[in-house]
Amino acid sequence: MIRKDRSQKSFKKDFNTFYKLRTAELQGLAKRNMKRFSRTLSAIEKRFGVQGEVLIAIWGMESNFGNSPGNDDIVDALASLTHDCRRSEFFRPNLIAALKILDRGHLSRANMRGTHGEIGQTRFMAKDYLNYGFDWDRNGRVDLIGSRADVLASIANYLKGHGWKRGGPYQPGSHNYRVLKEWDAAQFYQKAIAKFALAIAP
Repeated sequence: MIRKDRSQKSFKKDFNTFYKLRTAELQGLAKRNMKRFSRTLSAIEKRFGVQGEVLIAIWGMESNFGNSPGNDDIVDALASLTHDCRRSEFFRPNLIAALKILDRGHLSRANMRGTHGEIGQTRFMAKDYLNYGFDWDRNGRVDLIGSRADVLASIANYLKGHGWKRGGPYQPGSHNYRVLKEWDAAQFYQKAIAKFALAIAP
């Protein structure tokens, strides 16, 4: 895990190449999911003000709509990354948050899986899981591994918590486009979310 963290590299190619790599195989399923979850997306937008296509775009780009959630043991990963002195101050609070997620019964240890310390279908760090995870299906726990409704609502809650303006535009130059940077600071990723969302918007 430490080797993975230290070997991360920024994407050096042009935006169009990045966009194609990240979204080319997601377009059809994204549009089908827009229809499949239309009622849920409408209700979530009414609650949080975030358009459904933005939620679907992020969900798809993060984990291929839950088909690639990652299989790293989150507690082990965060413990290893905390032990590595390079970014201990970032990972230690997330390790503690992951233990709180277990203690509160949101996930079991066996189910707490993800990639590079990021949990499940949303790729939330554990602190974000605690702060923005939302129990949309009202079963008493936030499940960002197995509950698609919780996944979509939690993404919306995160964006709202970072200043999303209800129903506002999200293309470059807009306020909500800047909020997308809070989801991922990489400019290519921010731009790709906005472009992908627009491509699948109803």
